[in-house]
Amino acid sequence: MFFITEIISLTELSSLVFKQIKRDDSGCVTYLIGSLKTKNCAIVDPLLDLDFMIQEIKNAGFGMITHVLYTHTHADHSMSVLCIILATVARFLPYKKKERIILH
Repeated sequence: MFFITEIISLTELSSLVFKQIKRDDSGCVTYLIGSLKTKNCAIVDPLLDLDFMIQEIKNAGFGMITHVLYTHTHADHSMSVLCIILATVARFLPYKKKERIILH
């Protein structure tokens, strides 16, 4: 669990973007939460198709993935979380305190 530790000004709040990224062929969905001010973003339950997801993030005008949120156990999300963490500076925020990514 994490907490908001600072007050966000209305200007900063107005620069936040929430975008659904969906693969129509698979029906899988991920969410992007980003700041237009910093161009940083968080990804919620990332898609397995990282190339598609990263292109969508770039198309939305964002650069760095700083956080990956994982809301439920699902094979494609587990692999994607691991790949993003290894390839970026993103911080992992699991849905349970003791959540572990298990590869089969």
